[in-house]
Amino acid sequence: MKKLLLVALATVTIAAPASAQRTPISTPPQRNAIPLYPQDKVADTEQWSQAAGSSGQESFVRNVTRPTITPYLPDPARATGAAVVVAPGGGFLALSMTGEGENVARWLADHGVAAFVLK
Repeated sequence: MKKLLLVALATVTIAAPASAQRTPISTPPQRNAIPLYPQDKVADTEQWSQAAGSSGQESFVRNVTRPTITPYLPDPARATGAAVVVAPGGGFLALSMTGEGENVARWLADHGVAAFVLK
């Protein structure tokens, strides 16, 4: 009986965080974001809904079906002519938009490199 109770408790403990992650939260704004294809040609045939959230100072998005690219351009006086696409980690599960996206792009722009964050 104790063993069954422990298994049930472990199952609830593991399942609760997973279900909480599915709660939609409004997507953090991305100034200057450029859609990668027209909104009338949306390819999300599975009807996923985008969810976003934050954990402390970190914002993230998941279930991205309408990709964008956001430019972070350097001051023209510091521009080196180099550019890079920043692809935040996480894949389809959850993109780390602050720590692995925006912060990296701002650092690059501060050092003269044009950066484009992919979402």
